[in-house]
Formats: sequence, C-alpha cells, structure tokens
Amino acid sequence: VQNGAQPVFRYDYLVALAGRPAWFRMTVEPLADAGVRVTHADVTLAKGAESSFGQLLESPMDALLVVDAHGHVQLANARAEAMFGYSRDELVGRGLERLLPERFRARHAGHRAGFFTSPRARPMGTGLELYALSRGGSEFPVEISLTPLTTEGGQVVVAAVRDVSERHHAERALRDAEQRLALHVRQTPLAVIEWRLTDGLITAWNPAAERIFGFRADEVVGLRRADLVMAEDDPQRRAILEGRGGGASARHTNRNRTKDGRVILCEWYTTVLIDEAGRATGGAALALDVTARQRAVEALLSAQDEERTRISRDLHDGVGQALTAIGLGLGAVLEADPSAQRAQLVGVKELVAKTLEDVRRISRDLRPALLDELGLEAAVTHLARELAERSGTEIDVLARLPQRLPRSAEAAVYRVVQEALTNVARHAHATHASVVLTASSDRLHLVVEDNGDGFVPAEPARAASVGLLGMRERLELLGGTL
Repeated sequence: VQNGAQPVFRYDYLVALAGRPAWFRMTVEPLADAGVRVTHADVTLAKGAESSFGQLLESPMDALLVVDAHGHVQLANARAEAMFGYSRDELVGRGLERLLPERFRARHAGHRAGFFTSPRARPMGTGLELYALSRGGSEFPVEISLTPLTTEGGQVVVAAVRDVSERHHAERALRDAEQRLALHVRQTPLAVIEWRLTDGLITAWNPAAERIFGFRADEVVGLRRADLVMAEDDPQRRAILEGRGGGASARHTNRNRTKDGRVILCEWYTTVLIDEAGRATGGAALALDVTARQRAVEALLSAQDEERTRISRDLHDGVGQALTAIGLGLGAVLEADPSAQRAQLVGVKELVAKTLEDVRRISRDLRPALLDELGLEAAVTHLARELAERSGTEIDVLARLPQRLPRSAEAAVYRVVQEALTNVARHAHATHASVVLTASSDRLHLVVEDNGDGFVPAEPARAASVGLLGMRERLELLGGTL
C-alpha cells in the first residue's frame, strides 16, 4: 500500500476479548504524505449476521443493510451497493445517516433509539413518504421494512430498502390522469351518469347532469335509480340497466322527463362497465340535450316547406295564370280578324313582359344576385324598394356595415329581413316601416319596425308563427337572438 502497488488492504482476524471471541477488521490506507493509516474496527456483529443469514442478504429485489444500535452499518448486500452507489467496504463500519437526506438525519437518531428500545418487525415511517440519498447526491423514494435480529454479538436490525421510484412515477401519472378526467367530467356539456348493477343506484352525477335534468348530485347519488331519467320504453336502456350488452356501447335518442316535469329530447351513449374478471359491475351513460337542436331542425324544415309553398303559390297564381292567359290570347289572335290582331298581340306582349318580371322576382326571392355581388346592405335596400312598390308601404332602410359578412351570415340575415318585411306587408296594414342594420366589432344589430296593427309576441297570429319561429332558429344557429 505504501509503495502504491495496492490501493487498500483489509484483513479480518479473531481475538479473545473479555473472555469471548471477537472479530476485528484491519484496514490499511495510503495517506497524502506517503505514509499509511491503519485502523482496526470491531465487526463481530456483522460476522454474526453474515453467518446467520448470508444467503438472504443477496435478495435480488431489496437493498439489505444490517445496522447496530449505534447506527453503524455492519453488513450490506450487492443490491445496496447498486442502489446507493457505495461499495460494500465503503458502507460497512460507517454511519447509516449519510444514506439519508440532510433534513431527516437529526430525527432519525431518535427513531433508531426508540426501535432498539422495543424492537419488532414493522414497516418504517407508516403513512409517510420516505427518501434515501445516493452517493451522487440524488434523492429517491423508498419503502423500508425493519426486522430485529439477535446475533452472538448483540442486537441488530435488518433494514430492507426498496426503490419505489417507478411506482411513484406511475402513481403520479395516474393521479394526474384522474385529475384531468375529473376536470373533463365537471366541465363537459354532456351529462355523465354511472350506476351499480346490483341495485341500479346512481354512483356518479356530474354538473351537466344537474343542468340538464334538474336534480342535484346529493339528491340522486346513492339514493335514486338510473331509470329516474332514462326513457321507460327504451329496450337498450333496460339491457344496459340489467348489465346485458357485453360492454358494447349503444347510441340512441329518447324523450326524458326533468325534475320540473319538462319533456326534453336527449341523445344517449350507454355502455356496461366490466371489471378485470370480465364481470359486468355497472353501467355508464353520456347524455346530451338535443331539444334545441331538434327544434331548430324542425323549424328550418317548416320554414323551407313554407318557402316552397309560397313559391308554388307564386308560380300558380302569378306565372301559371299569366301563361294561361297568354295561351288564350294567342288562340284569340289566330281566330281574330287580321285588322284586330295587332292590338291583341300588343296585349299578349305586355302579359309576357309581366310574366318574365314575375319569374325574375321569384328567382331573386330564392337567392338574390345582389347579395352575392354587392353584399347584404345593397340586397336589403333593393328588397325594401321592391316590397314598397308592390305593397304600397313606405319602407326606409338605414344600413351601416363596415365590411362584408360571411356568406352564411348574410344569407340568414337577409332571410330574416325578408320574412319580417313580408309579414308587415301581409298582416300589419302599415303605411310605414323601417329597417335599421348596424354592426360593431363582434355583433350585428337588426331592427324592423312598422306603424301597423302589431301583435302580442307571446301569441302571434298563426299565419306568422312559423315565419317567426324560422327567423328565431336562423339567428340561433348563428349564435344570435330574436
């Protein structure tokens, strides 16, 4: 060692000490000034522990440390070397506290003394998160089990240390996933409902379920059955409630009753919950209130049907009758005296011109070319002028739009103005009407007024009710209101 040929020399020897055998370890280490240091350490306890359970020390899973009452490591296995980064020689005879983070060392001496006062096998730090310190200074979470052992040299404790870093990472990831899922469940617009198969009682009820059906979670969870809100006449519902369906998801639409007695239309996605053994344990459902969407579809279909009816009426009453008159006029011309034919042809020509104008008007009503070419402002102004000429009602238009709107928005607003002014012309007996159309950075504001008869908004005349509903639904689809 002194010549540098060997880095360190260790030798264990047996002596008689106070009338009983004792093991010592001599260690020779080089010094910086070319000398050597020789130390002798009592390793009797370590020898006794090694002879008692030497094979057990080489556990492939846990780091095993044999520690005496003074906190000195007497024995360490290969797993301890790998876990803490120290060689076995560097661990044996040294204090255990250097394997603990600084914040735990002061308390650990008291805990160790307490254990040796009343030694028993138990886990260390029950309910606490324990951490160890490696040679490189990094901390890692551990689980420690303590087992007292009596050897020839006295009482020692065997500490089994397990690195649980991977489990901690997995548990943290699971907690994060559960928190994200809980957040999604709380914030989703879908009602989330779960129930047990044994008794059908609801076990989960999110805020959206409360908004849709009106029941608070404390009114239903553990107290009410899932069929409280699920449709009675739905065979899929019954299969899900009874745990049939093999875990497959089902989608269906049903009418459901809310807490206040309203009937709403909901779109359901239901499934059976299966455990690891493949047994059905519960049911789960997502529900979306589609009442407003369904009414919007029905209103648009009604508006389309009314529009088709109006076009059919215009074609029949205007163009159809005009073409019939043209045919009759041409027949009369053929049979008339040549001297009277010119006057009759002039009348037929005028009728053809009027019919052509009717066809153009119907075409403009379907989709005015001005709307695509010049925009909403020009199309509304032209519409008001035409209606004023046909109905005799004076119509003023004030439109201030800073820019073109999206095509779908312009078409919807044009239809609303068209329907409103048509209602004025047909039902109001008004002499004056006005249209005011303005826009801010994110909203468009439309006002249609007239000096006619008016109506009670809650009870509109039947002829205008479908038109009003169509206007409302067109605007709601754009995020607007009537």
